[in-house]
Amino acid sequence: MGEKRLRSVDKNAPQRTKVANPKNLPDRPGTPSSGSRRKFLGNVSGVAVAAVTAGAIGLEPLLGGKESVADAAVVPYISEGREDKSFRYRVSTANAEKVNIGEQPDNGDATRFTDFSGSYSKASLHDALGVPNAASWLSLKHALKSGEFEDFENIIVGTAGGELEA
Repeated sequence: MGEKRLRSVDKNAPQRTKVANPKNLPDRPGTPSSGSRRKFLGNVSGVAVAAVTAGAIGLEPLLGGKESVADAAVVPYISEGREDKSFRYRVSTANAEKVNIGEQPDNGDATRFTDFSGSYSKASLHDALGVPNAASWLSLKHALKSGEFEDFENIIVGTAGGELEA
């Protein structure tokens, strides 16, 4: 049995399809008993949300199964000396992972740009044009070669305007 559609009689009016009242339709399987599609979908969405929630967290916490209890692991340690142990661990790990990268090729910038403008000079002292100060750049190079903490502390640093930091 096909559905009947009613069309507008006015030929100038836009063509609209009218649907019959659901209360006047014969009983069909799957038709909501409430007669309201909005009410039916509201009930379905609540059930769907409950089903998804139960699937996501499971029913164990709600029903009190043994999986719902979380036991905390307790690791005994002595707090004194913990800082020293941690430091020794970090140093030994760094030494174990030390990679020898060998001699790096020179691109010639140090001889091409005698004012050090082609070399890394971030945070070094610069003049007003942005050219690195020779003493500042050489102090960085010396610290990198020696690897000594004191030499890194003595690197001459500056600001963008070329003035020394206080």
